[in-house]
Amino acid sequence: MEHIHIVISEINIDDRPDIEVKSVLESIIEQIINESPKRKQEPEDENSVTKKAKTNLIQEQSSFSMGVCCGGYTKRRKLNRKSKKPTINRPRQPQIINNHKIIMEMVLKKEVELTSLFNNVNPFVLRLNVYKKAREIVEPKYDFSGKKYALIKIIIPVLKPDLLTYKLAYYNISPIAGDLFHWQVKLNEISRIKTLAQLTEFKPICEKQSFFPNKYFIIASKLIFNKNQRVRWQLKRLVSAWLRRKSIKRIIGKDNDLETLEAIPDNEEIKILCLRTRSTYVFSGKSLIKAINSNLGFQIASISTIKLPTNPFTNEPFTYCQLLHICYEISGWCYKHKQPYPTLLSFFRESNFNPNRTQNLHYNYLQYNSTQAYIMGQEGYSEFFFENLEVLFDEYGIYLRPYNKHLDSELYREWGIDEPDSYLLKNWKQLVCDYWHYKQTDHLIREHWRSKMSILYDMEILLKSSESSLKNYVYI
Repeated sequence: MEHIHIVISEINIDDRPDIEVKSVLESIIEQIINESPKRKQEPEDENSVTKKAKTNLIQEQSSFSMGVCCGGYTKRRKLNRKSKKPTINRPRQPQIINNHKIIMEMVLKKEVELTSLFNNVNPFVLRLNVYKKAREIVEPKYDFSGKKYALIKIIIPVLKPDLLTYKLAYYNISPIAGDLFHWQVKLNEISRIKTLAQLTEFKPICEKQSFFPNKYFIIASKLIFNKNQRVRWQLKRLVSAWLRRKSIKRIIGKDNDLETLEAIPDNEEIKILCLRTRSTYVFSGKSLIKAINSNLGFQIASISTIKLPTNPFTNEPFTYCQLLHICYEISGWCYKHKQPYPTLLSFFRESNFNPNRTQNLHYNYLQYNSTQAYIMGQEGYSEFFFENLEVLFDEYGIYLRPYNKHLDSELYREWGIDEPDSYLLKNWKQLVCDYWHYKQTDHLIREHWRSKMSILYDMEILLKSSESSLKNYVYI
């Protein structure tokens, strides 16, 4: 208050003596002080006094210790002083949405927006494309497969630079790069432009030239895209014709068959064109079918794992177009030589050459083939056969008490050493194969098997028929 009075006394009032400036200011200041809320001074408790004394004592001790350590620095420092960290302007990372419900709601909203852009379009094709595009926008994922997808870009120059509308339409769509559906979405969005605010990139140019989006702007955008597509397809056809002409001249595999290492006759030839290597590969029908079946019927032990059919010369998988050509050529070869069409190849063709889809649709067939090849294809009798035979006896031994002497896998081992080509042993091998397939897939492979206990009927018949042969190996 004393400081305020000093300031007021220093004000020069000689200019306007008719107004009592000093008295007016003093009254205003007193009014402000009276109206301001006064702090209530509460009586200090003994506990609060002791707390203050303790904190002062701690501060004094800390300042003394700091002074000793720092070489005579006795200035008191406040404890628990928060140091401000320097702020760094980091770019905001995109928030990862983990809630599946929120993601699906956003996808549905985006689907509605995209479908509203299209009219008179096949709804089934549109639904697939819209869902895929909405998932990419809402939840983008990086493709780790390494595939290079061809993106459509504007490659033609500005054909009409004098027309402002055409020039702005060209520069509006020139940065766009994407597949055909992406371009359809963008062009339909451009057709909905009605205000200048939607052209933010070219707004200054438009304001100078007094340009507003009109009907010709939309027509010009579509004309540029159609002209660009026409030029792209012409270039592609020109390049493919040049590559095809070059690859026809280089023929590989005509003189040496992969199996017989002899020249392939003309009626056995199947030619496959490869533009990437610029060469034509010649196969015989038998060797090509064998190579495809070995890839589609690939297995690890007794588990089926499909692989894509590969070119034996380059050890690279066939492309989609090459697989279509192979199916057409093999069907003609089978008809010419009166051979059945390969079952695995027909399943693969029905699944649109997708190995995972083939595995899911025809799992029982593929698994049974791999099991049969693993058990029946081996020469002699492996440990896998005897282990599963022992499991079979353990499970059904309770119901076969009259044949307890013959329910021992060691007897069949000795029998297999003496008579490896026995017809009964091969039937036992087939039964073990079918039983193991049932345990793995819960699929009863034989027609007369209706339940788990129907397997017991086949076991009893085989035990009765092999009783005379097993008598020589039973030691009492």
